[in-house]
Amino acid sequence: MPRTTQLRTYTVRDGLLDEWVERWRSDIVPLRLELGFEIGGAWVDRERSRFV
Repeated sequence: MPRTTQLRTYTVRDGLLDEWVERWRSDIVPLRLELGFEIGGAWVDRERSRFV
């Protein structure tokens, strides 16, 4: 079956990256999994304040 993969990069406001990651883990991941999504990975680039 064909599969679509997305790679998204979010630039987070200075000082809010840790809060972003926590909300990702607590709110977004469970919702996405409940809706049938697969999450291949998530990475933090602290130097550039990015979440990938």
